[in-house]
Amino acid sequence: MRLFFNCIFDDMPKIVLIRHATPLVDGSKCDSTVAQNRLINYNQTEHLALDELNSFKQSSAYQDILLIEKVFVSPLIRAQKTAEALFPNNERIILEDLKEFDLKIINIPKIKLTLNLWFILSRILWLLGLNKTQNSIHQEKKRVAKLIPTLLQQDCCIVGHGFIQHEIKKYLRKYHFVKSFHEKNGCFCVEIFQNPTYKQNSSL
Repeated sequence: MRLFFNCIFDDMPKIVLIRHATPLVDGSKCDSTVAQNRLINYNQTEHLALDELNSFKQSSAYQDILLIEKVFVSPLIRAQKTAEALFPNNERIILEDLKEFDLKIINIPKIKLTLNLWFILSRILWLLGLNKTQNSIHQEKKRVAKLIPTLLQQDCCIVGHGFIQHEIKKYLRKYHFVKSFHEKNGCFCVEIFQNPTYKQNSSL
């Protein structure tokens, strides 16, 4: 019975969302100024915890997605390095609009937080409109909406980031894609979505 359902899923249109491996930056407690500098390092470092990929690379799901021709990748280094490690022999297409939603560290003096807590606090305040960056949440969501026709017109793997992929998943649910696979290790995450009735190469 399980083999039967696996065969059905294998024939469905397939969208694979992959979040990058964890960047290796100092995450200890610091003030907001230091946190902003670490955010810059987070965006620029080539040093990632690529061992987070090891378990997934032993799976049959990994062998399946290697057959997908289209691999779309964010221009940010952490996504590119993850894509290189997963798809060394596939053509990797960089899409500027796959970069992560804009973020800056909120300037709050006299407190120290771990880097992850600075990220969370700054992102929450950005979502509330209290930590303004170059792009608003409306502008970032509009950027994702423009991407959707490109992403859904064929089977593809998308190597990117947490917030932008959260937004992409809203469209996958809208078009009745269902999750058939999920694996997470650190920042690295793979989710496979499929839909037996979706007609690819059609206008949305």
